[in-house]
Amino acid sequence: MKRWLRRLGVVYLLLLVASHIVRWQQPSHAPFPEDGGVVEVQPVRGQKAVQGPKVEMAYRYQLADDPDAPTVILLHGSPVASISMEPMFPYLKGYNVYAPDLPGLGSSTRDVPDYSIEAHATYLLEFMDALGIEKAHLIGYSMGGGPALIASEEAPARVESIVMLSSIGVQEYELFGSYDINHAVHGLQLGLLWLLQEGFPHFGWLDDFPLNVSYARNFYDTDQRPLRRILRHYNGPMLILQGEDDILVPPEAAREHHRLVPQSELVMMPGGHIMLFHQTQEITELCRHFIQQVEQGDYLTRADMSRDARERAQEPFQRAKTFHYMGMALVVLLLLLTLATLVSEDLTCIGAGLLVSQGLISLPAAIGACLAGIFIGDVGLYLLGRLMGRRALRKAPLKWLVSEEQVERAARWFHQRGSLVIFITRFLPGTRAPVYFTAGSVHAPWISFLCYFAIAAAVWTPVLVGLACWLGSALLGYYEAFEAFALPAALLVGLILYVVIHYGIPLFTWRGRRLLLSKYRRSSRWEFWPLWQFNLPIFCYVLYLGLFRYRSPLLFTIVNPGIPHSGFIGESKSQILSGLDGAGSAVAKWKLIEPNPDVEARWREVEAFCREQGTEFPVVLKPDEGQRGLGVAVVRKPEQGKDFLQRQPCRVIAQEYVPGREYGVFYARRPDEETGRIISLTIKEMTAVVGDGEHDLEYLILNDDRAVCLAPVFLHRHHHQLARVPVKGERVPLIEIGTHARGALFLDGNHLVTPELTAEIDRISKCFEGFHFGRYDIRVPSEEDLQAGRNLKVIELNGVTAESTHMYDPRHKAGYAYRTMFAQWRLVFEIADALRQQGHRPWTFRSFLRHWWDSHRRQREIKRAE
Repeated sequence: MKRWLRRLGVVYLLLLVASHIVRWQQPSHAPFPEDGGVVEVQPVRGQKAVQGPKVEMAYRYQLADDPDAPTVILLHGSPVASISMEPMFPYLKGYNVYAPDLPGLGSSTRDVPDYSIEAHATYLLEFMDALGIEKAHLIGYSMGGGPALIASEEAPARVESIVMLSSIGVQEYELFGSYDINHAVHGLQLGLLWLLQEGFPHFGWLDDFPLNVSYARNFYDTDQRPLRRILRHYNGPMLILQGEDDILVPPEAAREHHRLVPQSELVMMPGGHIMLFHQTQEITELCRHFIQQVEQGDYLTRADMSRDARERAQEPFQRAKTFHYMGMALVVLLLLLTLATLVSEDLTCIGAGLLVSQGLISLPAAIGACLAGIFIGDVGLYLLGRLMGRRALRKAPLKWLVSEEQVERAARWFHQRGSLVIFITRFLPGTRAPVYFTAGSVHAPWISFLCYFAIAAAVWTPVLVGLACWLGSALLGYYEAFEAFALPAALLVGLILYVVIHYGIPLFTWRGRRLLLSKYRRSSRWEFWPLWQFNLPIFCYVLYLGLFRYRSPLLFTIVNPGIPHSGFIGESKSQILSGLDGAGSAVAKWKLIEPNPDVEARWREVEAFCREQGTEFPVVLKPDEGQRGLGVAVVRKPEQGKDFLQRQPCRVIAQEYVPGREYGVFYARRPDEETGRIISLTIKEMTAVVGDGEHDLEYLILNDDRAVCLAPVFLHRHHHQLARVPVKGERVPLIEIGTHARGALFLDGNHLVTPELTAEIDRISKCFEGFHFGRYDIRVPSEEDLQAGRNLKVIELNGVTAESTHMYDPRHKAGYAYRTMFAQWRLVFEIADALRQQGHRPWTFRSFLRHWWDSHRRQREIKRAE
């Protein structure tokens, strides 16, 4: 299979190269019209000329017998060219008629710096210069109305009149009405067409196809926002011809243009955007009659209009209450709603309902788009599970959406309730993706899946869309009185609905309530705050100390000269443990396992270490570089060890497993002090639950008052055994390493500090030359041994970024924690300042930044492999 794919890829690549060679040899434009001409103009970007080869503008023309006859220039839309305007020629006899191909389109030069209507207006004026046309009447069809309007502002004396024929204009009635949203949509269109045009072997066919990159650039480069100002200040004669059924330029746009140009004549006609091609004679005769009136001086200017009309033209824009999306805008919007369901089904349904409440789309269209997206996404998950199985969970983007433990939980539900789970989970947000994937992976009958899914979706989707529509409609009832607050209120309604669905519905189950309690405790208790949130004030304080108190932001990097960067990040555990060699048996036995693609060879090294040291399983394996318990594993079986080494190809430390209680002991010694001191002592309690013989492990975790705080961590770590029911009295440890971020409970143990303990820690520390400040992780058989300073086993030593972890005691408030950390960092700078006076120099910012970046990258790799 892979060989065929490679061969197919090679063939495709060869075809693509051949296609590009053929395209490279083709001319830069389509053939010029036989009955037309070509002029050369200067390339421009906006209104400014730029350096580059001349731009060739092809054009079609029809000259009058009288050389002094008025000139009419027909400006085509996009993606069509001047050939689309040629049917008007026979009805404009007696005038000098020109229809240029605007650069980038038709037979003119395709590759130009700027495809916008602003650039096209500049090219239009250059075109008139090249042909010696002093002034002209402009008929702008669709996109061609934009260059006509801009040219009238740039050279008002050269534009005698404008006919807006199904023409674009104000931004508010173009597609979604917002420049930023439209620009994003046009950017997506441009990207897709570019990818198709450049990544598909078409041998030049797509270059001549109307919907190509040039067409997409025309829309992407264009900014219609200035057109409102131009229309509001246009003083000349104008005729607006608009189809009543136009789905690309809505009739409301023509009415708004007429309001902004009160002297204009508005003619609404039956037909749509392409009425020009079906009613050519009627439309052209209207244009001809209008031009004749202008030539005879029988026309109105803005100054001729009443004061009321002029004042109405200056009023702010108000969208017509009858306006609704249609045509391309509706198609794009419904497509976006369909795609948005792949990100969030419920939020998309709520948004669709709010759009319905504003009359922008119909209720059936909104429900249909949401149902289509839900069907595509959920059936896609089912097929992924059926065709690829659980190996798909290890690949993006599915690994970002569904976790293995979610799938295992869903599998248990299937075992208990069968396909009925498919129906139930439609009403339980957060459970759908794993359940539908699991339905496929366990090969649930596809007919059964589709039936349950269709019934549930047919019930849930209309209810949610309809509820959002009803609330939105109720809100719009207050629109007139509270117009300024309507949009924020609508967004608030959507947010409230989303919160109710995602957080209110789970409250109906015990599990949902406990998970919500878990989320609340993590957000309300500072000990569970994210690192960046807790450390932000500390970072600012350290910056203050470095910049203003000690005039050296990186002074802290010399507090431990014996450790690179003083152990700020990325320090080698083996290097630090080597520095403690003189401490003898007070340090747990360890061995460094170097990287080697042969996992079996690495495992033999681990086994040899165990034999040499006279130790047996369990053994601790951990990356040589890591923090906050990242990648640490207590291995009890060879299979576990080999799996660890397979996932972690980096340098690894094998260390004897030390039973007993674990403590964190923070030590500090000034350079001028003979003896150091313990500034923090932490008691580390390994969180565990006790079985009752009735409930499974998941229930025990959620029911435990402490374990529930980190329920997501424990549920993830033990997802393979969540369904197991521990026997009554069985103690199930949820964590085996003393790391708070991994679930250990930290208690303030400063009352346990004794002179004997201080003396032993001081002895160990003095064995490490260049060490002044850091926290030991130690294990001892008992609290009495700790206080006596005997039978200590150091398992790790952390440097300058170690924390005085006793502050994580739940009894301490955030204020206490910050006072502790501020005092700790003041001590860091005091020690570092004393060392600076002895000749030590901080690391340079460049080397520090490089080290930080490299370490951060390695930490990400370790985390991914965990």
